[in-house]
Amino acid sequence: MRCLKRFSMTFLPYQRLLLLLFCWLGLLNATAQPMQTATGLAYHRVRTVDPADPDLTDLAFLKQEVGPARVVFLGEPTHGEGNVFEAKTRLVRYLQQQGFGTVAFESGFYEVARAQQAIEAGQNPAACLAKSLFPIWTHSREFQPLTALVGKGNLKVAGFDPQLSGEYSEELVEELHAFLGDKSAAVPFDYLEEVITAMGLFYTFPPTHQYDLFNSAIGKATKQLRQVAAADPPRRAQAEFWLQTLASLNALARSYAQSDAGAKGAEGFKAQDSNVRDQLMADNLLWYLRQHPTEKVICWGATPHFAGPLAGLQNPELQAFRPMGSLVKGALPAGQVYLLGTATAGGAYGNVHGPRQTVPTPAPGSLEAQLAAVGPEYLFVPMQQAALRTTTASLFEYQPVAGNWSQVLDGLLFLKTVRPPVYVEPAVPPTPRDSLRLTKSSGGTLAADVRRRLTVRAAGPGPATGQVHGVVLDQQTRA
Repeated sequence: MRCLKRFSMTFLPYQRLLLLLFCWLGLLNATAQPMQTATGLAYHRVRTVDPADPDLTDLAFLKQEVGPARVVFLGEPTHGEGNVFEAKTRLVRYLQQQGFGTVAFESGFYEVARAQQAIEAGQNPAACLAKSLFPIWTHSREFQPLTALVGKGNLKVAGFDPQLSGEYSEELVEELHAFLGDKSAAVPFDYLEEVITAMGLFYTFPPTHQYDLFNSAIGKATKQLRQVAAADPPRRAQAEFWLQTLASLNALARSYAQSDAGAKGAEGFKAQDSNVRDQLMADNLLWYLRQHPTEKVICWGATPHFAGPLAGLQNPELQAFRPMGSLVKGALPAGQVYLLGTATAGGAYGNVHGPRQTVPTPAPGSLEAQLAAVGPEYLFVPMQQAALRTTTASLFEYQPVAGNWSQVLDGLLFLKTVRPPVYVEPAVPPTPRDSLRLTKSSGGTLAADVRRRLTVRAAGPGPATGQVHGVVLDQQTRA
């Protein structure tokens, strides 16, 4: 009896622990079960978007939502919602716990790779990001918590944009020259430098230069890089990186030369004008995934680029647009890609260098109006629902579009109100960018009227956007 009594006394704490464990598991299960709106729309309640909050249990439902996905896209409506940056950073923290190891940005393919190299060499991650990402993020206070998640033994970074971004872009041609070494004699680096500088400054192909000559210069560098890749195994991976960098830049240059979308302005720019860029962004990301076959990647950028097929939306212009998200999803096995967007029903927005605007009041019956009526500040909506096959939503630049939104995104994080980001001094003070560095060796000069045109286009207070029949696809930072 004494032994039995002793056993009972020692067993009781374990019973309590088991009871607590079952209660905790039950709470997690309850958190993972969706609730329903009055109209029958399933949703999950999200407790906070504060990236510093240590408790992530309210996001437990995401494990089932994301499933076996290797790539999760985290979209934002306009690059002008500060608390969306915070919300996305919190999602990044959760996904990091689920084994995701890289954040890939809608910023320069070369520049962010250069930042990762510098971070691995022990340099400050925030400073490296400030020299590689577009300033719409790095100059925003709400983006800063993300930089704390990057570094040695932490998240890696990558870029997928063919456009040039950040101070590191100024080192591209010089670094390529150094990499090729004694194989560089045949490559006209001055010509490459002039064109690439213009592309980085003005998002255009310089009218003083010829694309055929640039293409020839790229071809000569490509030939030398292929020789390095074939004959020098220790440098093969870096040579392949350079091959992808130049292929992406060359395709973008060809697009600029043939159809200068950035010069069309808000009225002339059409959604399909971004098709080349979106294809190149998809190509760059897929290249990264092939080079890192076990890596799980979080993508950070704009919802329009991260959308799935748009054929089901009742907007002919959008139907002609081929977003990066749809291309990547089509290229990878089923279940490997999860497209997550963000939405709101009120507040204000505007990128950190631009004017502020009020979020339009959602139309009655729209997706945003339904979610606002639920009550909580933050909700998550699984988009694969019958109710979303025919609805109106304003997920692209706050313009209402009707159609089958269940094909466009896999999930949607809803914030009842948004607010613009707050400017913060960058980790690295910006350096004055030269105008076009045209050298005597090329014989190129900018006519006064061309110089004025390019200078005016580059002198605005911040990234330009163009309204496209209910959607803004960026032209300078490219949302």
